[in-house]
Amino acid sequence: MKTKTKKITLKSKSNRAKKYSEHYLALALMSVLLLEGALIGATTKTDWQSAAEIFDLSTNVSRTVSDLSAMFEPVVTAVEGVNEFYSQATTAAIPLLDLSQSDNDVMLVVSAINEFYARASIEMAIILDLSASASQIGNVAGLSIEVNQ
Repeated sequence: MKTKTKKITLKSKSNRAKKYSEHYLALALMSVLLLEGALIGATTKTDWQSAAEIFDLSTNVSRTVSDLSAMFEPVVTAVEGVNEFYSQATTAAIPLLDLSQSDNDVMLVVSAINEFYARASIEMAIILDLSASASQIGNVAGLSIEVNQ
């Protein structure tokens, strides 16, 4: 038994191209150009200067750069402190972990490492304490940033 299938094609209105006369396109283009010419012709030199002043951001850019550098200064200081801490910590840990002398007791090494990490955690907490800089009021691009406590 053979069944026949029907192929259904749907035609929508959006598939048909709208055809306008070239005169309509020319009329629309001409009206836009006339309107633009009238607007440009009606403006004066002072209008163009005041419009250019609105888009002039040169003073705000320099102020924003200086405000951002002041805002990120505590973070940069903290990162430099952390780098210095790790540099000094590795230098101080080398003698503790040197087991070339076999007369060192293992418990002495373990206690020295524990003492090292105890001191290191206190030093790291001091380095990462940004509470003094967080209480200051920031100023970015002329906007005041206040910290709610």
